[in-house]
Amino acid sequence: MKVRVCPKCGKHNSESAWYCDDCGETLSIKSLVDMEELKASQSPIAGKAELSRISPHFYEDVAELFDTQIQGEESVIRGCNITQPSTGAPFKFGYLIVTSQRLIEVQFESELKRKVAESALSLGDPLASMAREAYGANMQPMRPYLEIWPSRSTRTPALAVDNPRHPPSPPERSSRQVTVYQLKDLASVQLESIGYTGTFVMNLTANFRQGKKMTVAFYAPDEAEEIGRLLTARLGK
Repeated sequence: MKVRVCPKCGKHNSESAWYCDDCGETLSIKSLVDMEELKASQSPIAGKAELSRISPHFYEDVAELFDTQIQGEESVIRGCNITQPSTGAPFKFGYLIVTSQRLIEVQFESELKRKVAESALSLGDPLASMAREAYGANMQPMRPYLEIWPSRSTRTPALAVDNPRHPPSPPERSSRQVTVYQLKDLASVQLESIGYTGTFVMNLTANFRQGKKMTVAFYAPDEAEEIGRLLTARLGK
């Protein structure tokens, strides 16, 4: 059995469909996939059920990480997708893995696209256009994103790249950054809910000795709370 997977929203449409039933996106011949192959691609990454919450589109990257970063005596406890709210480029997304000894954070920078309307308004002012490009103010991530409103008094939202619906592109792979934190140096953990009106993104901040600090955001509050619980249990050990 084959289906057409929408590249925009991820819906599985019938084999004969040319437009997505949910969002109306045009479905090219490339969107036609075999259901058995699709199920195989969505199996637990690296054969580990504890990593099943990480997007299957990170499969190759996680396999590479296991070859280069995971040590023989480490056990993998949990993994999930993360993002990073930002008011301007670079817009980051990636995943986090908790092992028995370390936190491993992997982030990519989303490819960008121009805000056509804003660019058109700046055509009469070349200097303003150059300034916007220099600071990324007229650029948005190529991937789907969420709008995050930190408070009701804030008029300009931050953007957070949504769950990946395709593997990192070559430019995104070249931006890959891996940061490793030792759990033995963990000093404090803090959770903070950000956004409102249906957007439930949660920040987690972990402070380490020697002044190191990790702040990541989660799409699902339950993932943030579970990672927070795991890290809090390590405090004082």
